[in-house]
Amino acid sequence: MSRREFLAAANATALLFVLESCSLGPIGRSASTPSPLGGGSPYEVALKLLREALKASPDHLAQRAADAVAGRDASRIVELVRSSVAVVPPLVPGDDASTSRRWGVRATLRGGLGTLRDRAEVLAALLTEAGFKAQVEVAQRPSSLGVDSIYKARPLKFAPDANRIDQAKAAIKKGSFPTVATPGAFDPGPDAAAAILAALP
Repeated sequence: MSRREFLAAANATALLFVLESCSLGPIGRSASTPSPLGGGSPYEVALKLLREALKASPDHLAQRAADAVAGRDASRIVELVRSSVAVVPPLVPGDDASTSRRWGVRATLRGGLGTLRDRAEVLAALLTEAGFKAQVEVAQRPSSLGVDSIYKARPLKFAPDANRIDQAKAAIKKGSFPTVATPGAFDPGPDAAAAILAALP
């Protein structure tokens, strides 16, 4: 399943959930009563399952980072940042690569892309969150570390949990909509504004 297909499925499920819980007041259908399934309507359950499926994907770096931090494993955190966060040059040519930042820690981790300083800040933040003492220091680049290896692409696979996606599909099939009542004729009466306000949900 591609990212585009996953987003289309998630958006369609969200729309179904919103439509199921809509109430158009006295001029539309009566308030809906979503059928319970695991603590919510089938569409709510499906959305939760899709979110869990997405978090299981290797390219969901925020979740991978949370897992590494929870494990309190410094080497795992270092490897996550090294292998998953790609480096881009400073935005302004001539800026010092050791201090130039583009997006900050959260956005760099979410996108898997940032400057050298962004990546260093991500590493320090994750190590600190895991309980280690860490801060960013400036040092000379080792001769064994080439520029090409620093700036190489680090593509990540989009692979949400297929089992949870199947569960979400099954949950959606259990959903239903309440019967839509036929709206009666609207009578504005002597005060049209008041009648319209009264008809709103």
